[in-house]
Amino acid sequence: MDSLKQRWRGDLTSKPHIGVVGAGLAGLRCADILIQNGFKVTIIEARNRVGGRLHQEVLPNGHLADVGPNWIHGTNDNPMLDLAKQTNTAISDWESTSCVFNESGELLSLKDGEKYSTIVWDIIQDAFKHSNSNSSDIDSKESLHDFFAQKVTERVPDTEADHERIRSIVMQISEMWKCFYRQSCL
Repeated sequence: MDSLKQRWRGDLTSKPHIGVVGAGLAGLRCADILIQNGFKVTIIEARNRVGGRLHQEVLPNGHLADVGPNWIHGTNDNPMLDLAKQTNTAISDWESTSCVFNESGELLSLKDGEKYSTIVWDIIQDAFKHSNSNSSDIDSKESLHDFFAQKVTERVPDTEADHERIRSIVMQISEMWKCFYRQSCL
C-alpha cells in the first residue's frame, strides 16, 4: 500500500474513488485495505448478496448448508488454510476420503460417497478429453451439464440397483461445476 501512496500523483489533498468489482472474499478484503488507507471505495456486485461463492443454501428439508469454495489452492503459508484450522473447519487433502451429503443433509456412507465422487471426477476427466479431442466439432449448444447427463447413464446403467437415485446424487455432486456448465453461477 505504501508504494501505491508513493505512486499517486494526483492532488495530495484528495484520493481517487476506487471501484472494486465483486463482493467475494477477495473483493471485500481489497476494499477493506483501501478504506483503511483512506480511499473512497465503491463495490460493484452482480449478485444480490455479498460473499461471492461463500454462502448458505436451504436444503429441501429446511437444513442450512454451507456452500461455496471447495478447495484451498496451495497449503504453504496460506492464510485461508490457517483460518480453516483456527475455526476447526474440516479440511482434507487429495488422499482423504470424500464426505458426501444427500439433498436432505444426511451423510452418505463413506463407501457410497467415494463411489459417487469417483464417478463425478471420472466424467470430468472424460469431458476434458472429449473437449480436447473434439473441440472444433462440439455443438456450441452442448454443455458440460449435457455431457454429464449422457455419461452418468453410461456409468450408472439401468441394471444397477437404485440407479435413478444414484444418478440423481451424482448429478447433484456435479453441481459444483455449474459455473462451467450453465449460463450463470448465480
